[in-house]
Order: sequence, then structure tokens, then C-alpha cells
Amino acid sequence: MVVDAGNLLHAEVLKGVFAITSEAVIVTDVAARILMFSAGAEAIFGYSSEEIVGQSVERLIPGRFRGLHAGHVAGFAAGAVTSKSMSERGQIFGLRKSGEEFLIEASLSKVSTAEGLVFTTILRDVTVRRRSVDRVVRSEERLRIALQSAALYVYEVDYRAGTLFKAGIEEAFFDRPVTYDDLAADIWWGVRPDYHERAKARWRAYRKTGEPFRLECPINRLDGAEIWGDFTAELVQDPQGQPLRLIGAIQDVTAQRRAADAMASAMASAEAANAAKSAFLATMSHEIRTPLNGVLGMAQAMARDDLSDIQANRLDVIRHSGEALLAILNDVLDLSKIEAGRLDLEEIEFSLGEILQGAQATFTAIANKKGLSFALDTSAAIGLYAGDPTRLRQILYNLISNAVKFTESGEVRVTATYQSGIMRLQVVDTGIGMTSENVKRLFSPFQQADSSTTRRFGGTGLGLVISRHLAEAMGGGIEVHSEIGAGSTFTVSLPLRRIGNHEAANSVPDQLPSPPMLAPDQAIRLLVAEDNPTNQLVLKTLLHQVGIDPVIVNNGRQAVEAWSAQDFDVILMDIQMPELCGTAATRIIRTEEAASGRLQTPIVALTANAMSHQVSEYLAAGVDDVVTKPINIVELLQAINKAMAGHAAQQMIG
Repeated sequence: MVVDAGNLLHAEVLKGVFAITSEAVIVTDVAARILMFSAGAEAIFGYSSEEIVGQSVERLIPGRFRGLHAGHVAGFAAGAVTSKSMSERGQIFGLRKSGEEFLIEASLSKVSTAEGLVFTTILRDVTVRRRSVDRVVRSEERLRIALQSAALYVYEVDYRAGTLFKAGIEEAFFDRPVTYDDLAADIWWGVRPDYHERAKARWRAYRKTGEPFRLECPINRLDGAEIWGDFTAELVQDPQGQPLRLIGAIQDVTAQRRAADAMASAMASAEAANAAKSAFLATMSHEIRTPLNGVLGMAQAMARDDLSDIQANRLDVIRHSGEALLAILNDVLDLSKIEAGRLDLEEIEFSLGEILQGAQATFTAIANKKGLSFALDTSAAIGLYAGDPTRLRQILYNLISNAVKFTESGEVRVTATYQSGIMRLQVVDTGIGMTSENVKRLFSPFQQADSSTTRRFGGTGLGLVISRHLAEAMGGGIEVHSEIGAGSTFTVSLPLRRIGNHEAANSVPDQLPSPPMLAPDQAIRLLVAEDNPTNQLVLKTLLHQVGIDPVIVNNGRQAVEAWSAQDFDVILMDIQMPELCGTAATRIIRTEEAASGRLQTPIVALTANAMSHQVSEYLAAGVDDVVTKPINIVELLQAINKAMAGHAAQQMIG
């Protein structure tokens, strides 16, 4: 047999190449038998050349693809094309010796020989590469979704490459696509022109301090749509300080901005409504207290006259009716303070005994008139405490008043205990009682247990609401247990600090104090500034009854003039007066006293403006005390006594 030396050489060279190439090269014949199997193919498929050569190439193809592969090869063999990439058919899978399927790319060529067609296939395992590509694709998809969900638009301006990378919801911000030229010419291209100066100022601060650049502003749009963006940006520079890249992001905050604007508008409306409400309440308080001052003031004056029993009874009706109206007015004002968060609590020493004795003195006569037993069992808690006695008294009086009002027969009983820092006041009655549903509505403003309650017993339904708010403001609360026809039990729990076990002596409420005298033969020099004729008459009548003859003027300007002309021991100053109000008159007097070295004259404000912020304003203006209208002669004389005592101490020091 003659062997062609050239062919032998080619075969040996080819065999050497197959032995060292890392590429997977497989040579097959028209019968799909493997003729040659490179070292790279051995590495990919796991077969050695010895065990796979002569075998069908189908051993390297998953079963489900073998028919399809044979058809493609037959078509290729019959066609005029001598080479092609099999990756054009999409994903191609190989089958390892281990049975594992894996992704491949393949290129196929054919050549005619004396023995027939021979096919050469070059394969690459692209599993890792495909996974990397898939990860990138998935990452980009996640980024796209994240940007869309977060309403973000991100960009990077590459100044050296002259390119702009951008991603996100560009169409949500701009009415045309952003280009590199846009941002290279003006980095504030996306900012509405009226915000350019603000943006530049923020950018200068960023370049100076290094703090992150951030600006919330409207987007620059030709269509006039108002879209708000939250801009962030950072400039990357080379070592010489030349800009390399500008990286930034814009978040759509239009919805948040509109919500904030709506909230601000609602807040402004609420504040305006609250201011209007406060102004209305202040006006209502003043306008109601002024005529009440005439009613109750004259009732107090008449009560000191000699009256027949019928007249005294009729006067009691007038006085109780006026006091009931005043109580309603005070309740409304208290509720307004609570709702506005302006309720101030004191922290002073007080005697529980005095409060309880006052309650007993106030309600015993009313209970007796209805034939009720009214008892106090408070020995376990009598003592001195730190807290707000006025508000505690208000709570207790509200509860006792309701108990007496809604009890037709039987008893009302008040018990007090103190244990582990908690004072418990319990008001028990044998009255009409309530259902559980009625109890739930009990602490709602302007509501009572049911509609018939108001018709039968009267009242606004505010007392219990205020009492619960007061108890909660003091760190405690109120609980209710009630049963229809079997009465009710209200329990107030308050954390109070006990500072002594002293039991206060009995006090006599509304005992009229004696007016002070400067000397046995010298009367008090009292100046009254009051513009209302009725109030002038009330004050003159009440003061005359206790031996005081006041000088009365009609406004603040006359008050300053009278004070300048002579010395007074005390000035009673109305607030709302023509020409010069009481606050302004007080400031003038205090200023002139300071300038001249004259001792301060005690000034007691008499006012129908009884809201807490108003009282604070008057004290800040320089008054020494405030007595609210309707005037209670006891409180008025106590204020005069206090002022006189302070004035006397001032004279001794001076």
C-alpha cells in the first residue's frame, strides 16, 4: 500500500493540534460518527478521545434535541453553504458524560473528501457567560423596576467622552428627552428658571463644604405642567480639579408636595378657624359676663339688705340662675382651653380637708332640700398634698353636683382613700343609673345619657367631659360603674404627692372679709376705672356696703390723669375701655413710676375677659392681680386686702 507522505504529515499535525487546543473540536462523517475529538472537547464533555471516537455524535446531544439536530445537519449537508454558526438557532444544549446538560455555542463547517462529506464542529461552553449575562439582565430589570417604583430618574454626564447615561422615568419629568448637549451647556437645564439662583447657591455650598447637594424644586417644562423633583448630584473631578463626571438623580415628589401644600392649607384653615373660634369665645365671654356682673353684683348687694322671706327666695332664684349661666360659660371656656392644649395646672400645697369641707358646705343644703342623705367618709385621706386644688375641686364638685341632680331618693356618699401615691375619690349615689351604652356616651361633649335627661334635668353635658380631661391631665382618670335604677359610682384616681397629715380646720365659705384701713380715722383711697354705667353702679353699691367710697372714672386716660393728680392705695382697672384700654393705662402708669421713682400703686384688673392667655397678658402689662367678672365681693375684697398688704410692705422697704 502506498501512503501519501503529505497526507500523513497533515494528519499528524492535525492530531497534534487536537491534542493541545482548548477549543472543543469534533469531526464527524455523514453517518454522524465521531472521527476526531479534541482535548478541549474531552474537558467539556467528560469523555476521553479513546472512548468516544467511532461513537455517534448523538451521545453528546440531549435526547429531546437529537431529531432536530439530525434535520439541521442534513439540511446543511445538502446546501451550498460550507460553514454556519449553529447559535443562530437559539440556545443549544450539550450532554456531558455525567448526564448534565449545558449551554453551548457551535460553529459548523463541511468539506468533501474521497470518503465523503466530513463535518467539523467547534463548540464553546457558554454556561457561565450566559449566567453572567442573565444576572446583568436581571439586575438591569430590577434597577428599572426599582427606579420606576421609587419615581427616580438617574443620570451620569461623562464630560471627556461627551456622553449622557440616563435611566428611570424620564418621561415623568421632562416633556422631551434630555441630551448631553443640554446638560453640558447648562447643568441647571432641568430646573425651572425661577429656581436657578437657589440651585446655584446650594451648589456653591456643596462645593465649599462638601455636604451633599440637594434641592427640591419644580422641573423646567415647556408645557407648563408643575412637576416637582428632589435633585441630588455629585461632581467627580480629576486630580487637577477638572470635571470628569456629573452623577445625579431626581425623585418625583409631586404627590408629596401637593399633599404637603394641602396639609399646610388645611393647617392654615384650621388655625384661622381656631383663631376665629377663640375670638368668638373671648367676645362671647366678655359680652355675657358684663350683664351677668350687673345681675350677680346687685344680687349680692340686695342679699345684704333687709328682705322679706318672699323677696329673699326670689333673689335666690335670680342668684342661682345667674350662677348657673356663669357655670355653663366657664364650662365652655374650659373645654376650649382643653381642646387648644392651653390648660395649665398648678403644683401647690393644698388641704384635702378644706376642699371636702367646702363641698359639704356647698351641697348639703341642696341634698337636704331633696330629702337626700349626704355623707363624707374621708378620714383615710385627710392631709396636705401637692397638686392643683382648683382643678381637683372642679372635678369633685362636678361629680357631686351630678349625683345630687340625678338622685331623687336615698343618698349621695363621698369617700376618699390614699394608698401607694394614689388618691381615690369615690362619689356614690342611689339615683337613676345608666345602661352600659349610655355610659359609653357619657364623656362626649354636649351629650348626656339620653335625650330625655336634658329635658328633665337640664345641663350641657360638659361637666363630665371636662372632669375626665382634667383627671387625665393630672395623670389619672375617671371610671364609672352604673346600673339602671340602682345608681352610679364615679371613681377618680389621681397620682398626688402627700406632704403632710395635717387636717385643715373648718372654713366658712363666702365669709365677707373686713376691708383694710390705713389708720383708724383714714378710709381707703380707691380709684375705679370702668366705662360701663351698670358696672359702675354695681361696684359703687358693693363697695359702699363695706365702707369704701371709690373715685370712679370712665376710661384709661382718665385713670392715668387721676393717678397723676393724687395718690391712691389701690386702682381697680377695667380692661376694655374707650380712648385708652386698661392694659395700656397700666403700662403708662408703670413706666412713669419707674421714671420718677414713685412707689408702685397696686393695680387690680377687673375684666370680663377671663381666658387664661388674656389674664397672662394683663399680668405681663404690670397689674398685680386679676378679678374676673361677674364680680364676687368676697374675691374682690380679698384681692384689695392682698394688694394693700403688698403696698404696705413696699412702703416699709422704701
